[in-house]
Amino acid sequence: MKLANRIYFSIMHLYNKRKLFVISSLIMLIGIIVCFKTLSVYYIANYNLLQLRQLFGDRREALYKINCGYVSTEYEYYEEYRDFLLEMREDYNINLFQNTSIYPREIMNRELEELLRRDATDADMQNYGGHIPIPFLKIDNGLLYSADIRDADGNIVELGTREDGSLEVAIGPYYKDVVQIGDTFEDWYSGQRYVVAYILSEEQRWVSGTISDKSEITLLNRYFVAPVDLQNYTDYSTATYINDVYLRLDEGEAAWQINAIEECAAEEGIYIDIMSYAEYERSLKENNKMLYFFSLMLAVLMLITVLVVSVIFSVITWLLDYHDIGILYANGFLQKDLFLIILQENMLRVFLPILISYAYICLFETGNGLASIYIHKIFLIVVAIYIITMGICSVGSYCFINRYAPVRLLKGEGM
Repeated sequence: MKLANRIYFSIMHLYNKRKLFVISSLIMLIGIIVCFKTLSVYYIANYNLLQLRQLFGDRREALYKINCGYVSTEYEYYEEYRDFLLEMREDYNINLFQNTSIYPREIMNRELEELLRRDATDADMQNYGGHIPIPFLKIDNGLLYSADIRDADGNIVELGTREDGSLEVAIGPYYKDVVQIGDTFEDWYSGQRYVVAYILSEEQRWVSGTISDKSEITLLNRYFVAPVDLQNYTDYSTATYINDVYLRLDEGEAAWQINAIEECAAEEGIYIDIMSYAEYERSLKENNKMLYFFSLMLAVLMLITVLVVSVIFSVITWLLDYHDIGILYANGFLQKDLFLIILQENMLRVFLPILISYAYICLFETGNGLASIYIHKIFLIVVAIYIITMGICSVGSYCFINRYAPVRLLKGEGM
């Protein structure tokens, strides 16, 4: 019976204080949305960096980026750059990758063709002359190791070349029911032959595009992954991997190896700059320092302002109602009941703003550059802060009211 009485009293109390309730709920609604937006800005500023850290983990410390310091419209320079990389790869662990697409033949069966047609867009079909493309990642083993990309048995994938010249391929688990290990196929345009050697495990990830502050991490579930064959890059195709060349070094050997590579490049007229991944991260932070700072400060200040105002409204609602509280005690309500009523009202005060703000975010914030899972994560963080604060506010209001005897409260006497 007391539960029903508590709910009834809470509703009537909020109705009697409906102006304060509407104002405080409106402020809280605005606060939740603004705090969500400012925290989203801060998270987006850090998002790419965090994603790359998750992709490479501690292995990123041994990763160095080889930047091409020269832009040319003559493909001969890039062929010289390719030859330089081929020469350096004999002595140093230089790795590169390229995100592309291919059209396979001789592997086609009805099931695979249906899968590919289902995923291909009209633009894909037009770009490939009516052929069905497969997302294709050409990548060196060093980067597969750095990203900890594994097959279905849990082994790190290591791709090579068979005796007949076929390149080994790892396929995403999306194709495992229609493509088998040992199946072969040929690229329609280059004529290169491939053999399926691995099936990737679920949720393996790599970078869509280049590794930069604008990177997007993508699942490899629908990709074919093959090794890079630099010998096949000719003409202007030699420039396609230019921003995706990396060097893996041990810490003790890094300094002299970098110096040796840069000296060889200078002798051959190749312009490069080698940057450690740690230095790369620092440069990203430096470039976005002001965005990080202002977005974080705005989020914190907005959160504090709204919470302070919400707390004030919540406390005022109760501290001016001593007589009503005294009536509760006179009707047999215990101190525990009073606390539960205060807590109940404050939760009702925040419940409606949460629902409305969630509807707003689902309608207007899903295209802000963050994946849905991160949007919900940020929203839940903001909501949790508000709920915890209103809980603390309830405890504070109860402790303050509990200092006065029920007789004084019944007379309407307070502070």
